[in-house]
Amino acid sequence: MAANSQVAYGTTTSYGSSSALNSSPVTAHSVALASLTAGTTYHYRVLSADSTGALVTGLDNVFTTPSAAIIVSVSPTTATVASGATEQFSAQITNSSNTAVTWSATSGTVSTAGLFTAPTVTATKTVTVTATSVADTTKSASATVTVNVAAGILTLNPTSISFGSVTVGQTSPVLFSTLTNTGNAPLTITNDAITAGDFNWGDEGTCNYGTLAPGATCKYSAKFAPTATGTRTGTITIYSTASNSTVTLPLSGIGTAAVTDTLGVSPATLALGSVVVGTSGTASGTLTAGGTSVTVSAISSNNPALTIGGLSLPVTIPAGNSAAFTVTFSPQATGAVTASLTFTSNAQPSTTVEALTGTGAAAPVHSINLSWAASTSSNVSGYNIYRAAYTNACGSFAKINPMLNTGTLYTDSVVVDGATYCYATTAVNSSNEESGYSNVVSNMQVPAP
Repeated sequence: MAANSQVAYGTTTSYGSSSALNSSPVTAHSVALASLTAGTTYHYRVLSADSTGALVTGLDNVFTTPSAAIIVSVSPTTATVASGATEQFSAQITNSSNTAVTWSATSGTVSTAGLFTAPTVTATKTVTVTATSVADTTKSASATVTVNVAAGILTLNPTSISFGSVTVGQTSPVLFSTLTNTGNAPLTITNDAITAGDFNWGDEGTCNYGTLAPGATCKYSAKFAPTATGTRTGTITIYSTASNSTVTLPLSGIGTAAVTDTLGVSPATLALGSVVVGTSGTASGTLTAGGTSVTVSAISSNNPALTIGGLSLPVTIPAGNSAAFTVTFSPQATGAVTASLTFTSNAQPSTTVEALTGTGAAAPVHSINLSWAASTSSNVSGYNIYRAAYTNACGSFAKINPMLNTGTLYTDSVVVDGATYCYATTAVNSSNEESGYSNVVSNMQVPAP
């Protein structure tokens, strides 16, 4: 009799799940159950009702779903190793509580823990490494390994050399870089070269075109002698039988200007003024050392009327310091005089020149006789005489007597014809204490010649 149908199912006789109701009355029934768990036993029963609504419930039945297929996977799936090198593999098992595998390789060896050791090859070779499930030997997974010929590899440490700042014309200390064969086969250094110019071999290296076993090292050395200021660069290039057959070692440094020892003289032109023929006048100048200390070894003049004093040669002047000197002008004839002083030292340049100017003046035709009242102070040893030029008033006074005048008379014979002067005297006691000026005598006129 035709009837509808529905299936109740579950892992127990309580069922819990039902298929969709097939409401079409038929005499042949079929139901597809989905989302079942693999390897599990299920209970089920059929429920049908005819056109009158009479419901018939079938007896409890059981079925067991087949177990899920075991899945094997390997990691990594590809690898590249050198001849005789190793690679670790791992295997994962899905859908089985037994996760054991057996390992095999088409060449080389593989341990029970998945450590593959590549065969020794003379040409590139492809090897297959396989993990097979112990629970189901029909299930396996493989990895592909490319085995390359063994090779040396050159590695530099440091990978570049910086010499920092070096003065032009000077040479840096020797610096090094260590060359290591980090490969798995010996290599031979066949050649090397350093760029010409600012960099040179340090002559302390140990590589010497030798053969390096795996893990062995040698050293390259270089030094820096800048030929110009600024950043300077160069390269050491190393050639070998390694897989990286050409390796470069960059070199760099900064050339700095040399600190020059200099000797300066001040003033550049020393004015000696007007000095009466047969007498002497003195002026002073200064030498200054720049850069580093300077040693002055000699001083010369191109005019016999000039003598230099104040310095005991040789004299060393510290950097940044100065030393004073004097020039005595003793003209032997009237007229303008131009001359020069030459200072010889270890500075650059080795000679420093100062220009000199002066005038030899004719001896005056006239003189001024001075007299004054003796001081009433006690212990007076003598007197100093001071003179100043006069225009509308007295200028600055300067002492004119070369030594203490013990009397109260003095003749000023070093006057310029037609000039006007002021005079004053001071008293000096036995303790070399000097009084103030006496009364000033002003507007003393010297006749014109």
